[in-house]
Amino acid sequence: MLNGKYDFIFPVETSHVPMFRALGTPDNLKRHLILDTPHNVLTAGSVTVRIVLDWLDQYLGPVQ
Repeated sequence: MLNGKYDFIFPVETSHVPMFRALGTPDNLKRHLILDTPHNVLTAGSVTVRIVLDWLDQYLGPVQ
């Protein structure tokens, strides 16, 4: 799960953490990344892209 630390719409402690805990994925497969961004994590630019592409490669395989 990828979230922004300064998200005023969905704050970390009252939204991110409960949502992450409620995910049905086994704990050893879950990962919660909190970037130094507001709600829009795309403001982190290439960092966000790299995180998403790495996840896709891991679970769907690299692009061929």
